[in-house]
Amino acid sequence: TPHGAGWYPNMDAYYLIMAALAGELFDEPRYREQAERYVEFLALRQYPEGAFPYMDLQNESPGIYHDIVVSKLARYWQLTGSQKALDLIEATVPFHPRMVEPGGAVEFYTAPYWKQQWSRKGPAVPEIVAGITGDPVNKAVAAHLLETYRAEDAGGTETYGTIGILAATLYRTDIEPAPLPDGYVIYDRNVEGPRGRFGRWSFAGT
Repeated sequence: TPHGAGWYPNMDAYYLIMAALAGELFDEPRYREQAERYVEFLALRQYPEGAFPYMDLQNESPGIYHDIVVSKLARYWQLTGSQKALDLIEATVPFHPRMVEPGGAVEFYTAPYWKQQWSRKGPAVPEIVAGITGDPVNKAVAAHLLETYRAEDAGGTETYGTIGILAATLYRTDIEPAPLPDGYVIYDRNVEGPRGRFGRWSFAGT
């Protein structure tokens, strides 16, 4: 991007994993140091309530871009035990519970730039967040999305591909799902505007 390194988070997250794996394969400290440097870049890009932008300073929504960053941070944490990566994952806890609608669709309308569409998403990344943090609301989001996938036979690479495999390694049965948030209006600092939900009606402004 025009700003240089650290302003394209989902690509930086892929680079992070490549550097970390190179450090393991070649036992090379400089690759490990580069990986940690990119965790720090991602920390600079994370918004106040957990979202990661696609690039630069635009809004994010729970499409593939935020989820790529979270899944790569989770894999990096598995490989290294990085506290910095864990802190970033824990900061994402509020994100999916606010963005996934009762019907299983996700809020795409505050981020129209990024090829988004009004559609359902897979359960893998909320499951990853729940597995790492123990958060019962993300566990409920994942369970809800899995049910919508089963009901509609939606399939999809996120559920059954590499991110889904990562979610399976973090799957936990000791978390009791909690109800999704409802009946609220908040100021969402990720989009710098209001967000609310009342039953099956949700809204946001940015």
